[in-house]
Amino acid sequence: MEKAAFLFPGQGSQYIGMGSSLYKEHAAARLVFEEASDLLGKDFAHICFSGSTVNLNKTEHMLLAIFLVSVATFRAYMEEVGQEPSYCAGHSLGEISALTCSGAIQFADAVHIVHQRSLLAERVADHGEGAMTVVNGIQENQIRNICEMSSRVGEPVSLACINSDVQFVIAGHYSAVGRAEDQIASIGGQITPLLMSPPFHSALMEEAAVELETVLKSYTFEKPRWPVIANATVSVYNEPDDIYRYLRMQLTQPVRWKETMDFLKQRQITKTIEMGPQSVLTNLVAANYPGVQSYSYGQADDRLHLLKKIGSGQGEIQGKSSVYSKESLVKRCLTAAVCTRNRNMNEEEFLAGVIGPYEQLEEIERKLEQDHSSVSQGDFLQVLQLLNTIFHTKKVPAAIQTMRFGQILEETGNQELADHLPFLQMRK
Repeated sequence: MEKAAFLFPGQGSQYIGMGSSLYKEHAAARLVFEEASDLLGKDFAHICFSGSTVNLNKTEHMLLAIFLVSVATFRAYMEEVGQEPSYCAGHSLGEISALTCSGAIQFADAVHIVHQRSLLAERVADHGEGAMTVVNGIQENQIRNICEMSSRVGEPVSLACINSDVQFVIAGHYSAVGRAEDQIASIGGQITPLLMSPPFHSALMEEAAVELETVLKSYTFEKPRWPVIANATVSVYNEPDDIYRYLRMQLTQPVRWKETMDFLKQRQITKTIEMGPQSVLTNLVAANYPGVQSYSYGQADDRLHLLKKIGSGQGEIQGKSSVYSKESLVKRCLTAAVCTRNRNMNEEEFLAGVIGPYEQLEEIERKLEQDHSSVSQGDFLQVLQLLNTIFHTKKVPAAIQTMRFGQILEETGNQELADHLPFLQMRK
């Protein structure tokens, strides 16, 4: 008998257009956006589907947008598939999404809680002292040692997320994060700064955590319908009162995602279904747990695959280890375009070589979202060429460019496209 876990993503999975197909196809998904818009007096459908990237990436919009798309995806899944999970887990913000979808937090309450959490985090970010950086390619003990050596009185840096054996996030004071980045790079680690991000899951969030606890205590919670795993403790929420404690802890303690996935694996979870805009957590499962089938219900190909399995009368979904599509390629290129550090301070060059190509990437993504058949291989080659232009304009070192392209093509299963791109052939 197969056992499923639902996974809910956090920041970094947002993009313009996310959730639009579900919104068009499901009244349950539309209701999510409409209710949130009524509660907060903002048009979240516009913010997510057709607003500007700058506006979406504001902390107060980004976190709510990801939360809404996650809940909408979950509701569409329950409407179309209806199979319940054995466990739920959410990464960072996703923990609130998991608690909401499990019935522990009422949706309207969760909207206000996410909104308040976003405002508290934005206030910390406005101080200009915090930073976050993704780290790949070195071991946890090395990062812990580097963080300890890089910290100073009043300038801490620490592990914020432990996503796998070789993928982490560090957060803290920008000076300490900078020192840590230099040391990490010196021993062969790869760094990807998260631009404009509050220093989530670090000591700099302590004041915000205290205020969040006060916010949480103004609400009443229920016991989750299905077991939900807490980020900070890797334990199951047993009682409603756990929500006050664990969500407060989560702002200053690391997200122990690898331990969470190990926990699920030990309990014979055989498949995961990500409820969110992209395949961030799905990709982590596929890369680190080859025996576990992994899906992202927010991705059209995965959604179609799951529905076909049910429609063919095969009972429990058997699935594949993961689905990587051309849609994933576009989204990964958009993410790389935003997250890769800029070393070019010339505003005119930045507008022409970064903003312009990025808007073209978004246009191809919208075209793909509306009609897969209207997008040709030439469009996907153009996506990679546009990312190359962005990297070149940002003055990204050639070695890092080669690494980024290699990761994107390999992780989305599109290695064959490299044969059609001269700028990649020259780097071989």
